[in-house]
This record gives sequence, structure tokens and C-alpha cells, in this order.
Amino acid sequence: MSALFISDAGAEQSSISLAEVRAFALEQSPLVQATDSEYATRLAETVQLTTLPNPELGVGVSVPVNWKESRGDNELDASIGQPLRLSHFGTRRAVSDLIQKMASAERQAELFKLLKEIDLGYLRLWVLQQQKRFLATAQSSAASRSREISQGLTRGIFSEGDQKIFFAEEARFEAGLLGVEGDIKAGEANLTRLVGRSMLSRSLVKPDMAAHFTVDAVRAKEKNSAIGASQRADLLVELANAQKRLARKDSFPEFTPQLMASRNDEGTTFLGAGITIPLPFSDRNQSQIIQREGELRAAEARRNYVKEGAFSDEISALVDAVNLALSEAELFESKVVPAFQDSLRFQERQFREGSGSIFQIWQTQRELFESQAKALELWTKAFSLRIELEILVGQEL
Repeated sequence: MSALFISDAGAEQSSISLAEVRAFALEQSPLVQATDSEYATRLAETVQLTTLPNPELGVGVSVPVNWKESRGDNELDASIGQPLRLSHFGTRRAVSDLIQKMASAERQAELFKLLKEIDLGYLRLWVLQQQKRFLATAQSSAASRSREISQGLTRGIFSEGDQKIFFAEEARFEAGLLGVEGDIKAGEANLTRLVGRSMLSRSLVKPDMAAHFTVDAVRAKEKNSAIGASQRADLLVELANAQKRLARKDSFPEFTPQLMASRNDEGTTFLGAGITIPLPFSDRNQSQIIQREGELRAAEARRNYVKEGAFSDEISALVDAVNLALSEAELFESKVVPAFQDSLRFQERQFREGSGSIFQIWQTQRELFESQAKALELWTKAFSLRIELEILVGQEL
């Protein structure tokens, strides 16, 4: 790890790595359970889709109410029928299997997105902890300079205006510390919510984020990922086609084959069979057909985007963006910040030897703090872009 980034060493804090945080989340996060609940809802949809309606039992008694010569016999009637649709003969099962497959992919994708959200929450909290350390160092340095100015004021070396500048600088860093401490508490609350376990006062370890990627390797990972855009686009089109076929088949109304039996007072038993069919004059399932056709068009448009080159260009551009952001962050961390640190040490040594300027030290101290803050900002940018790429690909990179 670069000397620029050192974990807080306070005795009241215990350190925790990103891998440990992710493991806790998979075991305890209520958001994982919420994802499982959504998955169970989709599975329940498949059960409902393939379950036959309950059979219908009818019982009735017929009695004569009008006759010419003699009263006829009473009759006891019974019937049993099974409501059916044409789609019950294979189509619904095929759609159910595809929904289960899609639901499983969606569950994996949602869990992966949750882990990526945890990664980003962890990184941002780590950045805030580093900002607090930098601010504390800058405040301490400003306080030291302020004391030196006060001592020089009594000897006539500095003016009251000079003293006010360093008082303001010290107060500025103190205010910054208050602000970042509040941001840390908000970050701890967010990470606690995501993980399902208290993340208060935990010292975080710098996440591993220095790896660069090649476009070909990332494209290969995306094609092989079950939750990558390519395979999910194919599955979505397959499901949309199946649901469109189901909607069209359900344009034929539900029908009910029946077995009937009756018996009269003389002991004569009648057996029969029949069927009831609603006449499809007005309702031919038009609304479902229109909806499914729209979903199919959207799914085909997404697949065409993924398959015809533009998506590959999106991956290529995002890979380049990640690599460039990483290079920029590495350059700031390895060269810009150390250069200001060396300059500050040199100017402090000159000042102690009586040849330096305290105002030059003050200016360099500010430049150092701003470069440290910029380095943290660049790491956040690079890490965020990498997470965006990983979600697109559906795999860790």
C-alpha cells in the first residue's frame, strides 16, 4: 500500500476488510432476504401459471311443475367439469420454465448489484476516513504555524494580518473536520443498512483497485456470464416470444368439458357428456396480446443492441475509461502527492535554518492537502467506473 494511504490506528477502532464486509452482508443483510422474497414471488407466478383451475361440481334437483295427464318423475342431476385452456397443453409449462430461468438470473444479478453497492459504499467510507486523517494533519500543521506567527508577532517579525491568515486557516481545517466527521457517520449508516451489521467506528482497509483490463478479456467474461447482458438479452427474447404465444393461445376462451349424470324417481339413470365454451365475440385477450408484443419488441431491440456491435463499443469505451481513470489516480498517488510532500519537508527545513518563508510553507501545505483530496477523488472515480463495468459484464474483474 502506498504511504499516502494509511489506515487509522486508533485503539478504539477495529479494522475490517471489504471481503469480510461482503461475507457479513450475504449472511445477514435484510436486502439479501428482500431479493430472495422477489425470487419467491416469481416462482409463485410459475406455480399459478401451470396449476389447473379447480374442477367444478354441480348438483341440482328437477321437479315437474306442469303436466297434462300425470305428474312426471323428479330428477336428481349431477355434473363435474374441468375448466381448461388450450395453453394448458404444453404452452404454459414452457413459459413457466423460462420464467424460472429468468428469475434465477435476475436473482443472481440483484445479489451481484447489492455486492457492488456495498463495494462502493465501503470505498466512499474509506475515502472519508482518509480525508479525516489528511484534515487532522493539515489542522495540526496550521496550528503549529499559527503559534510560530504569534511568537514572531511579539518580536515584530510578523503582523497581526499575518496572524489572522493562519488563524483562519486553522479554523478552516477545523470546520472541514466537523463536516467530514458528519459525512463519516452518514457513510457508516449507509454501510450498516447494506450489510445488516453495525459498521460504526470500524477502520477500513484500502480496497484493491489497481488492476487494469484488456477489452478482449472483458468481452469474453461478459459473453460467458449467466447474468451478463448478452445471455440475459437472449433469454429475455426467448421468454417474450413464449409469453406472446401464450397470449395468442389464450385468445381462445376457457372451456369446460363436463360429465353429467341424472336419476329419476323410477330408478332410471342417465349419463352424458358436454362442454361449455364462452363465445369469443368481444374478449379475445387483446390487451395481453398487445402487452406481450410490446415486450417482445423491447426485448428484441435490446438484443439487437447487444449483438450488433454497439454494445461491444460500449464495453470498449468503458474499459478505456476505467484504465485511464486508474492511471490518473496512480499518477497522482505516486508522483504528484509525494512531490508536494518532499517540497514541504524541504521548505520546513529551510525555515528552521532561518532561510525559508513561512508563507511559502503555508502555500505548499495547502497544495499538498488539495493534491491528497484530488487523489482520493480520482480513486473514487476509478472505482465507481469499475463497478459500472462489472455490473454491465455480470462478473468480478
